[in-house]
Amino acid sequence: MIDTMIGALVETVAQSDRQPHPARSAPSTAVQFLRCVIDHESGGDPKAENPHSSASGLFQFLDSTWRGNARWVDSARGFARASHAPARVQWEVALHSVSKGGHSNWVGTGCGYGT
Repeated sequence: MIDTMIGALVETVAQSDRQPHPARSAPSTAVQFLRCVIDHESGGDPKAENPHSSASGLFQFLDSTWRGNARWVDSARGFARASHAPARVQWEVALHSVSKGGHSNWVGTGCGYGT
């Protein structure tokens, strides 16, 4: 069910801002990993905010982790928190993080990479 929701979200976001979704050109292993993270962390809600920490967005980036990764993604620089950024931008930052070996940001999700 979550894959259907994510697929619909990806398509909606891609159509709404007329840009190809970043997951479309990413390695399938990274996309599969990040879909698992979404399933475990936010259930597909790009506005999700953890009431017990600064984690927010689809991938539940801590604010400090978001800032550290967002500075390398031009479209993310204007957003203080992941939950303030559109889903497409959150994907861009997550894909950047994973491409630089940032799987450890999600240790404990059960998605591999040090589950």
